[in-house]
Amino acid sequence: MSIPHPAPCIAITGATGFVGKPLCQALIEAGYRIKPMSRELLGDLAREQTRREHLVPALFEGVDQVVHLAAIAHRGGVDDSAYDAVNHHAALDLARAAAEAGCRRFIFLSTAKVLGDTSPPGKGFTDSDPPAPPDAYAQAKLAAEQALAELAGTTAMETISLRPPLVHGPEASANFGRLLQLCRDGGVAGLPVPLGRTGNQRSLIGLGTLIDAILAVIRSEQPVSGQYLLAEQPALATSDIIKAIADGMGKPAPVFSMPPGLLRLALTIIGKAKLADRLLGDFAVDDAGFRRDFNWHPRLTSQESIAETAQTYRAQAAK
Repeated sequence: MSIPHPAPCIAITGATGFVGKPLCQALIEAGYRIKPMSRELLGDLAREQTRREHLVPALFEGVDQVVHLAAIAHRGGVDDSAYDAVNHHAALDLARAAAEAGCRRFIFLSTAKVLGDTSPPGKGFTDSDPPAPPDAYAQAKLAAEQALAELAGTTAMETISLRPPLVHGPEASANFGRLLQLCRDGGVAGLPVPLGRTGNQRSLIGLGTLIDAILAVIRSEQPVSGQYLLAEQPALATSDIIKAIADGMGKPAPVFSMPPGLLRLALTIIGKAKLADRLLGDFAVDDAGFRRDFNWHPRLTSQESIAETAQTYRAQAAK
């Protein structure tokens, strides 16, 4: 699809972050003009008074679409009110200013966790499933989604909330980063871990695939607002995720098999029930709605994408 001349301007919050930095590069390569929105430009999003002063329509003058990535990441030690202020109220204040400025579309990066911590047995989450946010992070994201949907109904601006599962890339931290380190190091202290046969189903999405999906929304000429799950397919067992990482690194998977029920019991006994849920529970996502509405399909399968991430991670570590 050709880009109009002059090229539309896309504003990006969180432009220096894990998703924002490569997204800006992809937009430039695709021929768009970009307006990165830094913390200095936006001010302290946690403070209502600062938002009133900084988040004004003039900020979005000449902007066609906004991609809102800036947020407080899901991590320990964050007060619930901070999630609500930044991930909910700041998103809505930004969108209101964008709508008043005449922006055509507001794209909000939400999370699949708004639907819960565990997907229904035997099937993945779908766009029509009722929300069940398990924590303050997901609650704030859901509140922002709902407020943006209301805004779309009262203004001319489209609002689209994207709900990815865990996003992986060579610079990923948290859970996926630990799996990269596990395969790089050949286990924990050189010893394999009992994750060779987990039997669960978990969806992920590669950073490059997420950026491709955002670009598909930006390029779309159809007027649409709503909430959309995103994922690569198929959903994989944790054991298969580890094997795909190891394949990408050219190493054997540092795992051995233990019955999942026994492993869950052992982890629960030592006070690691939440870790057991992350390693052994289901979190599968059905993104058929997004693929249909945006005529989009990932270029890689889940296994191919994970192996590509692992290969890049190993190459960067060798430099």
